[in-house]
Amino acid sequence: GCGKSSLIKAGLVPRLSRENWLVPVFRPQNPLENLRIALESIPFEFGDHEARAEFREIWMEMIPDNLLSSSNGIVETYKQSGSQKKLIIIIDQFEELFAYQKKSNDNRENAIRFINLLIQAVQQKVYPIHVLITLRSDQLGRCSEFKGLPEIINDGLFLVPRLSREQYREAIVRPLHVQNIK
Repeated sequence: GCGKSSLIKAGLVPRLSRENWLVPVFRPQNPLENLRIALESIPFEFGDHEARAEFREIWMEMIPDNLLSSSNGIVETYKQSGSQKKLIIIIDQFEELFAYQKKSNDNRENAIRFINLLIQAVQQKVYPIHVLITLRSDQLGRCSEFKGLPEIINDGLFLVPRLSREQYREAIVRPLHVQNIK
């Protein structure tokens, strides 16, 4: 590709993490399950240390129920966590969702539920929840398979421009340097 994942993982994620954002990153091969796992990374911040440890387990058991019971599942999970940090959910290789949803009717329903959760999370204005997806531009038209998704994408679209040979090299080598890999 053109370095979308590298740009996100080596550039944006470390910077936002330093600026006190919650930044779960996942791929949508199994979207609801991977979203659940990503949301479990949000720290539970209600109560004192003992209460947090006790209630975090209960809260983590509530996450799947939140995601399955309402299109507000992401918002409810964030609200229940007590976090005051901004949350940006990053879905890398978003085009994998299109392959996933074609496998069965259940997968299609799960993909629709997943998209509805994302849309509801970004449309509400009470909590600082954001969603960022990486998607190959040749797959952009497939977003119209999901009601409401093209409109949301249009509001925040950023196309990574075609890279020069040197920029490709930088997109490959720079993440290695960030991770101290030689």
